[in-house]
Formats: sequence, structure tokens, C-alpha cells
Amino acid sequence: MYAEMHDQLLEMQKLVDQMNIDLDKMLGLTEAMTEALEQDDTDKFTELLDRRQELMDRIDVLNRQVRKIKIAMELDLDQRAPEELVPALDRRQQLLSDIQQKDAVNRENATLRNEQYKAMLREVRNQRVVQTYERESVHDSGSLFIDRKG
Repeated sequence: MYAEMHDQLLEMQKLVDQMNIDLDKMLGLTEAMTEALEQDDTDKFTELLDRRQELMDRIDVLNRQVRKIKIAMELDLDQRAPEELVPALDRRQQLLSDIQQKDAVNRENATLRNEQYKAMLREVRNQRVVQTYERESVHDSGSLFIDRKG
């Protein structure tokens, strides 16, 4: 039984380490998304967002595997984590916190940019309405020139 428990801990350690590697990549992608937003590069932002989603899906799979081992071992990692896991779990929490902070800033910036684009579109639409009105006003008068010869 001890050997089985030891094997499960080793497996959990590998899973958490892989999760941290993926979270570190996700942090890098989140930072790259910040740059793409600042440069108004929506194509790059979308590409990074897709890559980030792939990482999130992989992390979810890893997390489910960790959860299965926790249940099998009857562990509560929040209350009493095995010593071997503490550094990896602390690193995971730090990465998650960093990602959440940067993500909040990105969301705020994206919302601001969206509002700016909406304002620009409204302005363009209003200019088109004015131009259409001016063209129709000129055509309604019959002529652009005044005949002075009589």
C-alpha cells in the first residue's frame, strides 16, 4: 500500500509540474496578448487567444487527473499537502494569481478599445448621414449654378 501511495504522489508531482509548465506558457501568452492589444493587432491577439485556450484545455485535463489522485488518496491539498508537493503547488498558485491579474488588465483594455471603436463607428455613421443629407439638398434645389444672363 505504501508503494502505491508513493507512486500516486510521484504521478501527482509530475502532473502538477506539467501544469506549472503550461501555466508558465499561459502567462507568456497573456503578456503577449497585452502587447498585441497595445499595438491594436487584433489578428495576433486572436491567434494568441486561441493558443491560450488550447493550453487551458490541457491544464483542465491535468487538473482532472490530479483531482482523481487526490480523491483516491483522500488528500486535501489546501489543508495538508505532502511536503514534496508544496513548492509545486505554491508555484501553481503564484502563476494563477499572475495570470489573473494580467488577464484583468487585458480585459479592461479590450473593453476600452471596444468602446473607442464603437465611438469611431458612430462618428463615421453620423458623417455619412450628414454627407447624404448635403447631397440630397443640392439635388433638390435643381442646380448648383445661378444663371445671370437671363
